[in-house]
Amino acid sequence: MIKKPVVAIVIALVALAAVLVVGWKFRQQGKPATAVVAADAGKQVSAPREDVPKVNAEHAQAAPKVVPNSIADKFAKSVDLSNFISENTAAAKTGNGKAAQLIASAYAECATVGADGNSYVDFMSTTIGKGITDSARLSAFQAALRAQAARCATLNANKPSPGTLKSWSDLAASEGDLSSKVSTIDPMKNANVKQGDVQGVIKDIVAAKDGDAMAKLGSVMATVGSDQAATYGKYSGTPSSVYVWQLASCSFGADCSSGGTMLKSICLSSGFCGYASLEDVYRDLLPPVQFNEIVKEEVALVGALQQGDLNALY
Repeated sequence: MIKKPVVAIVIALVALAAVLVVGWKFRQQGKPATAVVAADAGKQVSAPREDVPKVNAEHAQAAPKVVPNSIADKFAKSVDLSNFISENTAAAKTGNGKAAQLIASAYAECATVGADGNSYVDFMSTTIGKGITDSARLSAFQAALRAQAARCATLNANKPSPGTLKSWSDLAASEGDLSSKVSTIDPMKNANVKQGDVQGVIKDIVAAKDGDAMAKLGSVMATVGSDQAATYGKYSGTPSSVYVWQLASCSFGADCSSGGTMLKSICLSSGFCGYASLEDVYRDLLPPVQFNEIVKEEVALVGALQQGDLNALY
């Protein structure tokens, strides 16, 4: 069990910050903690709480739709992100926006690690790690840290320039990658976002049914003001917005499994490792009443997205 909110040190996503704050508060109130059933970092460590059942029969999280040997699959499984970048640079520079976006993600991930992977592992182990009292979860967390440091070692040794990440992100957006375009409508990054631009990006995401873009959009939706529903839609403006969009993304191809980027990010930034799915993370960390309400909203959002009904989002 994690005792106190140390994750703010390295948290990169607003979504994770919201999840973890609620999770700690919930656990400190004496709610049932997650049961530990395995110690291997590559396997499920955590079993969902038994006091929070599936919400209703119509809600069933879709299995991950990541295509084996696709570029997304190769990124997730890469043990050397420098090699991944080398192998996909040509495609990224000739119109493959997804390749450019994943290269940007590689640079972003490795910037978190920094030049000295060992120091990164030690720092995280002595900050977040010291709050993990369960030995199996701690082992899973430390294994994930070592794996991340290893896959960033060569890339960071090459000392990428500070502007590299932005260059690849801009290229990905210019090539039509919707996950990258989400950043252009983030009010935390652009104070002068226009309503038409926001609705244009959301319309494109709905039309494409792009799960990865939906997941990223969720992080933006949680940061907008409650008075901006006319611009961002009714599934925005509250901390719960990110949960709704991210859970919905699982039904549209986002990898919400234990090997997916979202769960790896949660593990690395917080120590909550070993969950089988994103839904299990939220079910375990959120109060049952809140989780149930989130899933009801998710079901409605998924229905609207499946039908391509943009009006239902507003």
